[in-house]
Amino acid sequence: MASKQASAGVLDASTSIAWVTEGAAEPASLPTPERRQARTLTGSAAAVGKFLLHFLEMGIAMGVGMAIFGPVKGMLVDQGYTILLDRSSIEYQAWMNLFMAVPMVLWMRARGHGWWHGVEMGAAMVVPVAVILFACSLGIEQTLPWFTVSLTGIAMFLGMLGYMLYRRHMYTGGYSFRWIRQRRKQA
Repeated sequence: MASKQASAGVLDASTSIAWVTEGAAEPASLPTPERRQARTLTGSAAAVGKFLLHFLEMGIAMGVGMAIFGPVKGMLVDQGYTILLDRSSIEYQAWMNLFMAVPMVLWMRARGHGWWHGVEMGAAMVVPVAVILFACSLGIEQTLPWFTVSLTGIAMFLGMLGYMLYRRHMYTGGYSFRWIRQRRKQA
């Protein structure tokens, strides 16, 4: 058998498995790698619908965070933290990102995603904003007048969308309130 493999120069699947199973009954079929099934038109439409629904849900969670941020910002400004009045300041952007990312990550957890996926999503939202703020602090606005701090909102949603497309298998399939069912079983 070794000479057969050496002379061919290529490892044949049936001969490489045969030496392990000598004396044993031959398996009915060899294991094959699992292949993804092609989606039908209705399956693709359903997947796109689930993806858009998830994107909308996370946008709503971020909006809830902004609704909470408004009064908190007002209270902080009343206490003398006036830097939050400047939307281009790093402090304002950091607080805003925090108030948008936390409810979004909590919603992802409620829908069955792990903490690590929430951290990745949070990073996908915060990193583009940080890059824009850094570029604006270097004075890129003078060279490219359209490149301003106002792009941070768009960048945040594009980062979120990019991450969702990168991990589209998580957002086009079903997801559930798994944690509710686990609590019911415990009770």
